[in-house]
Amino acid sequence: MQKIILMFLCFMFPSFGFIYYFFSTEDQNRGLYLKISLVSLLLRFILVIMLPIFGISLSFIILKLIQNYGY
Repeated sequence: MQKIILMFLCFMFPSFGFIYYFFSTEDQNRGLYLKISLVSLLLRFILVIMLPIFGISLSFIILKLIQNYGY
């Protein structure tokens, strides 16, 4: 149960995973928690890049539909 909670914390708060990796010396799963934190950061950066692009393209599609079928 403790491992699942640590994995969740590392995924939700990547800085927690980095801090845990550097300050925990006896845990054997340190590398796993670091990898989970890195994957979480990578997914967040992808979302930050993709969401504005998707939002802009979606708004242009909606504006085009309004222009074609609207007043």
